[in-house]
Amino acid sequence: MSKLEIARTKDNLLKYAVSQGHSNTEAVSSLLTKDANVLNFFCEEMEKDGLLELRAYATKDISTVKSYGIIPTSKTFYFLQINGGYERQFRKETLKETWMKTKIVASVLNAILILLIGYLSLK
Repeated sequence: MSKLEIARTKDNLLKYAVSQGHSNTEAVSSLLTKDANVLNFFCEEMEKDGLLELRAYATKDISTVKSYGIIPTSKTFYFLQINGGYERQFRKETLKETWMKTKIVASVLNAILILLIGYLSLK
């Protein structure tokens, strides 16, 4: 899964949680056609970020995939609407990295041209 796909999946998960008010990872897993274990991992990450509250469901069998009840927090709506979600953050970071690389290449080319001009002026 690429970083962009991860960002889109997280955004879709948050949007679904906001639209439903509450849900569970099994329902979201079938809707987004993603593995429940992956969504559980994403949910746990977003809980650490303060975007979701999770309620663990009890299961009889330990081998079954655990499921969480997903409840969006007040920070979730703000994160999606104002900050643009994970995809926008990913695009901002990518643009910043590209700009940094472009500046480095321009600086190196500038230094090479200055040395070349100095060398040619001595001849």
